[in-house]
Amino acid sequence: MALSKTTISSGIWKLFRDRINSQVTTTTLTDGTVVTRQNISAAFPDKTFESKDNYPIFIINQPRFSTEFFTFAKTTVDGTINIELFTTQSLSAESFTDQVITCIESYRPTLAGSQVFDVQVSDIDTNMFTRGAIKVHYRRIRFTFKYIFARTE
Repeated sequence: MALSKTTISSGIWKLFRDRINSQVTTTTLTDGTVVTRQNISAAFPDKTFESKDNYPIFIINQPRFSTEFFTFAKTTVDGTINIELFTTQSLSAESFTDQVITCIESYRPTLAGSQVFDVQVSDIDTNMFTRGAIKVHYRRIRFTFKYIFARTE
């Protein structure tokens, strides 16, 4: 996918979303239970989820870029993108986290073809909270990257 200065945010988001959407769909727990991802979005859905059947939910947030965005002399920009996972089982949260990391790390050559280099996991946050009667296990995976663009003449 060719990215330009005008499509950098939406283009990088789409690269990550498409890869995760196609590669991370199910996980099998140690007891043989198959857990299937239910939702993938750019933001947490507005509707209230009152059933465990609505989970797992994956949120691929819009990328963020350094404050030194584009100048005449600069040819790279540093960015981050957060992937958030909401599941009802701790084991599925761990398994989906591992799958997301593996699918993005194995996608580095394709990302490089779109001028997105040096993709790394910078940190992983974990949490657990209740939403009504549902216990939700949360993971946030932060990826950092560099986007290389053509100089402005």
